[in-house]
Amino acid sequence: MFFAAYADITDAVISQGNGTYTISDFDLTSVIAPYCSSGANFGGWAITVIYEDTDLPLNQLNIYDGLQSVPTFLSITLNNLNVLDNEGAKIGFIAWEGDSGIAVNEQLAINGNVISNFPLNPANNAFNGTNSFTGATALYNMDIDVYNIQNNINIGDTSATITLTSGQDFVMINNIITVLNSQLPDATIVIDDSFLNCGDTTIELFYSVNNFNSTAALPANTPIAFYLDDLLIGQSLTANILQIGESETSTIIVTVPENYNPNSTIIASVDDDGTMNGIINETNENNNSDSIDIELLIIPDSINLPSLTACNEGFEVGSFNLFDALESLSYNEDDISFYMSLNALETASSPIAIPTSYNNVSNP
Repeated sequence: MFFAAYADITDAVISQGNGTYTISDFDLTSVIAPYCSSGANFGGWAITVIYEDTDLPLNQLNIYDGLQSVPTFLSITLNNLNVLDNEGAKIGFIAWEGDSGIAVNEQLAINGNVISNFPLNPANNAFNGTNSFTGATALYNMDIDVYNIQNNINIGDTSATITLTSGQDFVMINNIITVLNSQLPDATIVIDDSFLNCGDTTIELFYSVNNFNSTAALPANTPIAFYLDDLLIGQSLTANILQIGESETSTIIVTVPENYNPNSTIIASVDDDGTMNGIINETNENNNSDSIDIELLIIPDSINLPSLTACNEGFEVGSFNLFDALESLSYNEDDISFYMSLNALETASSPIAIPTSYNNVSNP
């Protein structure tokens, strides 16, 4: 039984800075017998640090973290690339349980090309207990290796395929990291707020389009689509070129079709031409939408209530208890408000303060 896990220690590394890091409670003695009777047992750990250097060109980093065993074959396809320069392109991995004495079809390939990193990693012995950063050759159960891949990926490529194979040695790949000079935008959208009137099926949406986690500008006129569930109800375009880290805000008024469910979900989708398809290649194609639940303020059918009369001979003003008009209905007085006009009701403005003692302002 094997497993891997991770924890975010960014705050600790920022606080401590450079130095030696240790981890405790890795003694597996008590669990080897019941869980590792085959004799394959070990424990290990590593820290992956991603940092920014403004003097370096923009790069796209892909991190694949998990636990996948080899043999016999593991393949990962990097999509959403826009390779502008292949100089300095690299791939690194952390793997467990590699044995230097077993070299049976142990290969790392990029786009079908088997690569090596002499002298530590021959082409047929990728998992051999070495550390490319320190030059160590006696890690036994652990490989931390990095390879240059600039000759195996070309300018203009939009994807790359990584394959790892092992014909005999049981190896567990824990993570893979690639560094490529791939410059792409990353369009995201957030519905910031909404506004609707009582009895109205139009909704004003306030939204923001962002280009945060990106390595290139997002073009102006990037399409935006708005859906009611799966029904297209509105479209728009970004107004400006959004540089890395920039955003813009805008509004749109959409209309809910008559007789549509008043309790529905509106979805905003950026880089969407209205058919749920994008037109811009992005670093991440799976973060283009946001949603908001809406509840239309439907005015129910009106009920004609009986007139109230008062006999006040010689005067045109009478005092009325407006609740008397509701005698045929079941209600709670705390839930009822009275207004002087339909417009006042729709805007919930100036309800009659004392409906149990209301003086008329006109006669009748």
